[in-house]
Amino acid sequence: MRLSIITFLVNFLINLMKKRTMGQVHMLALVCMQFMFLAKICITTTTRSNVTDQEALPALKAAITYDLQNFLTSNWTTNTSFCNWVGITCSNRRERVRELNISGMGLVGTIPPQIGNLSFLWLIDVQKNQLHGYIPPELANLRRMKYLLFSSNNFTDNLITYCPSALHTTIYMEFFQKNICDNLPNLVYLQVSTNQLSGKIPSGIWKCRKLQTLSLSFNYFEGAIPEEVGHLPMLWFLFLGVNNLTGTIPSHVVNVPNLQDLFLQYNNLTGNIPASVFNISTLVRISLDGNRLSGFLPKTIGNLRDLQVLYLQKNFLSNDPSNPELDFFTSLANCRALTRLNLEKNLFNGILPQSIGNLTSNLTDLVMGHNMLVGNIPSELGSLSGLIRLSLSGNNLSGPIPATVARMGNLQFMDLSSNKLNGSIPVDICYARSISEINLEENKLSGALPDCIGLLTSLRNLVLDSNALTSSIPFSLWGLKDLLILSLRFNSIGGSLPLQIGQMEALQQLKLSGNRLFGDISSSLGKLQSLIYLDLANNKFQGAIPESIGNLKDLSLLDLSHNNLSGKIPKSLEELKSLRYLNVSFNKLEGEIPSSGSFRYFTGTSYMGNKALCGPPRLQVPSCGSESHGHSRSTKAILLRFVFPVAASLNMAWTDIKKKKKRRKPTDEMFDGGISLPSWVKASLPSSIMNIVDSNMLNGENQNSVNEQKCLISIMELALQCAHEFPEERSIEKIVSGQQLIQWHPSMIHRNSHNFNPLNGSLPLQVGQMAALRKLNLSGNHLPGNIPFTLGKP
Repeated sequence: MRLSIITFLVNFLINLMKKRTMGQVHMLALVCMQFMFLAKICITTTTRSNVTDQEALPALKAAITYDLQNFLTSNWTTNTSFCNWVGITCSNRRERVRELNISGMGLVGTIPPQIGNLSFLWLIDVQKNQLHGYIPPELANLRRMKYLLFSSNNFTDNLITYCPSALHTTIYMEFFQKNICDNLPNLVYLQVSTNQLSGKIPSGIWKCRKLQTLSLSFNYFEGAIPEEVGHLPMLWFLFLGVNNLTGTIPSHVVNVPNLQDLFLQYNNLTGNIPASVFNISTLVRISLDGNRLSGFLPKTIGNLRDLQVLYLQKNFLSNDPSNPELDFFTSLANCRALTRLNLEKNLFNGILPQSIGNLTSNLTDLVMGHNMLVGNIPSELGSLSGLIRLSLSGNNLSGPIPATVARMGNLQFMDLSSNKLNGSIPVDICYARSISEINLEENKLSGALPDCIGLLTSLRNLVLDSNALTSSIPFSLWGLKDLLILSLRFNSIGGSLPLQIGQMEALQQLKLSGNRLFGDISSSLGKLQSLIYLDLANNKFQGAIPESIGNLKDLSLLDLSHNNLSGKIPKSLEELKSLRYLNVSFNKLEGEIPSSGSFRYFTGTSYMGNKALCGPPRLQVPSCGSESHGHSRSTKAILLRFVFPVAASLNMAWTDIKKKKKRRKPTDEMFDGGISLPSWVKASLPSSIMNIVDSNMLNGENQNSVNEQKCLISIMELALQCAHEFPEERSIEKIVSGQQLIQWHPSMIHRNSHNFNPLNGSLPLQVGQMAALRKLNLSGNHLPGNIPFTLGKP
């Protein structure tokens, strides 16, 4: 290239010499020689600068200590030209680096000073990484720089301590100096959000008269917002949220006539919202949430005709207490562009007005939870056809859920929890086909779940805890294969869990505790591979714990306490590596407690109330090697198997004899088939029982048979005691505790200790025949019906 330039100049000089005088030739020759000298310098300089670029970029690579995606590690190599490296853009003619864009690469490290040697650079974008330290002062050498994008990193204070006069022409600058320069007259965009900057907002910012966007969010700035904010007449976007700013919102903000976005959220601002704010007709988005603002919302809020977003949640705002209705909703009806309205966690009280239905159909979010609202939910709310999110939780609303609200077709999120709503869940909710989350917990809703709830195929979360719902779970509900959370705790829901529950493959949380569910726990629960939380406590489930629960590899909580479960704790549960909480207390479980896996960390409270469980002493249960543990259990089992049938047979026989023979003692003549009563008793009772029962008591040969009859009654009482350990023998028919026992010898029974067995079946009228009865204790059982009137007979 150098040779071609010299050849061109020589030929050019020869052609000129043919037409010029000698003096002119000397002058042209001198000019050409100077031009050639300058060309040589330029060529040499260009070559040297290209090499400088090539040296600066590896320095940046070396300053990166962690490259998440290996962008630089695998791509920035000497095998290819640096102009082809990822994030690098070069000029076509000189092959000089013009753009350095490594944003969002997950890089950790610092910016080296060599970057200041990229003299043709006009854009640096290092946003959304984890770069730290200081910005090198060598950036002042980048005279062509227009765009510096440094947000969403971990840069610290005193980013630069100089004022780069080279940045006079900067249009967009995203880095910040603590002593910001006065000589940036053309600055329109200042963005330093999401760093670790602190101190007060520099006063020099307010001298940037052409500033249109000021974003200092997500830092640690403190102090008051300067009144000088009103000196930025061209400002469109003001982002000062998530800092430690204090004081009030300056009233001079009204002097910013073109302001569209006012974001001051999550600071410590106090006082009222200046009325002047609601006179800035250009405002589109207001976010003042998470402060300590107080006062009323004025009716002038309706002046903001272009308002789209109003976030005022988590403050101390209220309404005029003299007006029970929230009349600012009438003003908000003028804001026809409004899409999101969030006023939750304030002090608004009173009744939702019917005028709420006049809000624009563009409204997608209406959030007013955790205030002090009372009265009914107005049916006019259903007119907001565009509503996607409705939250009125944590208030004192009463009355039924309006059908018009339940059937809003675009609604995706409904939270009416923690109120005093009553009545049933409207069937109209089945028309809300877009709904994904329903939360109605902690109300007074009653009745059954709508059978059509299975039509809500978009439903992901259904939370109805702490109501008064009854009946059984609709069969259609088990067909919601995409449901993630099903929580129906603390209701009065009955029925059993069908095999179809295994179809809910996406289910993560199943919470059904505190109901009246019964039957076996379905083994198909083992198909719910996504299940994390399983709570079936405080029901009436019986049978064994399914082995298939051991298939739930992600399960972290399992609560089966306070049921009637029996059998052993399955060893398969040892495979639940993620299990962090287990509660199987107060059941009828038996056998050895598993000891591997997560069972090594559970304490005795997980197993209490299961008398037949055994394990190590730290679990406060009997040792599995204890003879007494097995002996007492087997003894009760033998007594239950032999004593119950025999006692029952004797009781029924004696009752029948009394009826037929008018209280005459049984004799051999009362038995047909050639067998005597003593022979029948000896054949029926085990020999160990006959050692304490004299057969003479049955044929009248022993006139002092009262003691023996008492002995049989004691056997009956022992049988009742055993029934407490064997739930399958609890019915009043099996344990022969009521009518038949009374008929056995009512005049001898002075006490009846059948409490806490628990028994079932109604009390018979014959209880009134127990003339000698002094104490009757049937507490802690499951006896239904009325108290027999015969108890009151003298």
